[in-house]
Amino acid sequence: MEIELGWMNITPCSKLEWRPFPQIPVTKWGEQRLHGYLSFDSPNWREEAEQKARDCSVAAFGTAGGIAALTGNPGAFSAAFVPVFLACMAASFSDLVIDNIRIDTRTVCIWH
Repeated sequence: MEIELGWMNITPCSKLEWRPFPQIPVTKWGEQRLHGYLSFDSPNWREEAEQKARDCSVAAFGTAGGIAALTGNPGAFSAAFVPVFLACMAASFSDLVIDNIRIDTRTVCIWH
């Protein structure tokens, strides 16, 4: 299961492009977005739990130290994130089995 948590702008992207005659390099800039995803396995997942998973992710993300902790020390971030997330989910969906929890990130450059 994968749930998109949101996105934020980070350091812009840049690249060199060669323009035709005269051949000169030109730097091109674009927005760079970091997208976050909650990924996990759940054999008995129900769609009605999806919004709660988003809400619990936000709470656990802050408790685990936020983006700085995620990018600076992913192991420590996960160790702090997982128990908070599971406790939050169990408060509303105690019957769900959730395993292999991780936060995945992907970046995309939006060229203008």
